[in-house]
Order: sequence, then structure tokens, then C-alpha cells
Amino acid sequence: QEDWWVQCAAVMSDDRVVTGSFGGILQLWDVVDEGRLLKTWVGHTVARGTPECCINNVAVLPDDRIISASSDNTLKVWDTTDGRCLHHLNGHEHLVYNVAVLLDGRAVSGDYDGKLKVWDLTDGRCLQTIVASTGYEIRAVTTLPDGRFITGGNESTLKIWDDCHRRREQRMALQVARQKASDDVATIIRRFL
Repeated sequence: QEDWWVQCAAVMSDDRVVTGSFGGILQLWDVVDEGRLLKTWVGHTVARGTPECCINNVAVLPDDRIISASSDNTLKVWDTTDGRCLHHLNGHEHLVYNVAVLLDGRAVSGDYDGKLKVWDLTDGRCLQTIVASTGYEIRAVTTLPDGRFITGGNESTLKIWDDCHRRREQRMALQVARQKASDDVATIIRRFL
């Protein structure tokens, strides 16, 4: 399974890197020591009706646990010291594209069907389901330094969430596409806030 390509990566607090790839593979790397592979484990399995499994996104929690989002419609919370799955987060009905850790330790995930789920990572419970986008996929979720989070997808809209109940929509897609290549996305977003 060495030929599975890397789909996502996240940096841990000690500069190790965790990657997720096709085949449901998670790998932990020491990038300071010339990219030495520390651990490999199968993180997710094939969902019924899909040809293969892909880990679409990984995020790092403050205590260096990781959470993975997958095309098997689940998320999992992992202990990176021994590769043990601590919580199996079920609830999405479609493949999960993204996950982000909120400042208060919860996580938010987005899926193919336009739904967001907010998770308690201490016990793996789904706290809330939000229909964020009817008829469109949630392809991106990220947090802002002030605690808000941003979602985006194939409807060409970034939604800035003040909390899990209210959102402000910003139609930035065309403006972002027209910016010079030297502008980074964070700078562009700050112009709209």
C-alpha cells in the first residue's frame, strides 16, 4: 500500500506530521529527522457502495490527538502514541470532506450533502447537525483566530459562522479568483470581514 497518494496533512505541536491517504491509511512522520516514517495504521475502511476509502482531512487537537474525516462517512479520534481509535464519530450520511477543531475543543465537520456536524471530542457525541448548504457540498472548514469558523463548497460562497447557530454569508469566490497570485487567501478574507 505504499503507492497510496497523500490526500491531506496536518502539523502537530512537536513538528511531527500526520498524513491521510487513499486506502484509509494514516501515517505519522518525523519531518525534522529527514522525513522518517514513525507509524502507519489503517484509519478507515471502505463504505458500502464505494470502490475505495479515502481519508479526506486530518486535524490536530491541542493535546496532539488527531481527528480524521473520511469517505466512509465517519470521523475518528486517534491517540497518536499507540494508534488507538478513541472515538468513532458516526452520524454523517455521506462522505465527510473536512474537519476543523474549534477553540473550545469541539470539532466541526462538513459533508457531501451540505451538512455540518458539531462534535464533543471528550465522548464522541454529535452535539448538533446544521444544514449549511442545500444541494451543495461542504468542501472546506477552517477556524479563525477569534473562534469563528468558515465553510465553503461548490456553491461559490464562503460562510463565516459566528457560532453554531448564526452565520454571515460572503460571496467571495469571484473576488478571490480575481486577486493576484501574490495575495494569500487569509489576506483576501480579511478584506471582507
